Amino acid sequence: MKKLISLFFILTFISVHAQYSEGIVYFKNGDMIKGLIKKRKSGSIKFKSKRDSKVVKLNHKEIKGFENKDGEFRYKYANGAKSSKVLGFDSSSGKIMYEKSKNESAVPILLKIIVKGDINLYADESISIGFAIPGGGGATFGGGTSTIYYIEKGTSFVEIGSRIGKKHLVYFNDCPILLEKIKDKTIRKNNPHRIVYFYNNQCEKN
Repeated sequence: MKKLISLFFILTFISVHAQYSEGIVYFKNGDMIKGLIKKRKSGSIKFKSKRDSKVVKLNHKEIKGFENKDGEFRYKYANGAKSSKVLGFDSSSGKIMYEKSKNESAVPILLKIIVKGDINLYADESISIGFAIPGGGGATFGGGTSTIYYIEKGTSFVEIGSRIGKKHLVYFNDCPILLEKIKDKTIRKNNPHRIVYFYNNQCEKN
């Protein structure tokens, strides 16, 4: 019975997250269309204009992203934008100068936009439901969530991981008050959402 209950919850989770939801798809040519959207594990989406309409599969080759009840998603060349060395910051153009990636053939991935503004914060969120432990009274093992963050400023786009690292502070160096709050730990580096929100809404940029 306990195994059946665990299986029921797992199947329920899969069923709920496999449903279509109403939203808007944004095409590369500037067009947009409303309909029903389902995000696929492959990073593409399934789209149909109505419940009984034909399903169309779309990916980064045709669309820029989509928006639905779960948020706003955009395709970004995350792998190609990762940088191990920041070269500096050009305050006149607002650009981060960093070592160019050698991975020019990277395929874009679908990222959720968490914060919008002078700096955009993106997230790659993944969920693992784990598996039931035999004889464990309904307990599961290996489940949880993980999030990898990315920040975008001007034409610069870089993966930061799960927290703002020391090398990433160059993105915020035109807001001394924020850097001071990070330094004295009033705002923690492991809270990218708060850092980017503060920068966009409470900083008087130099």
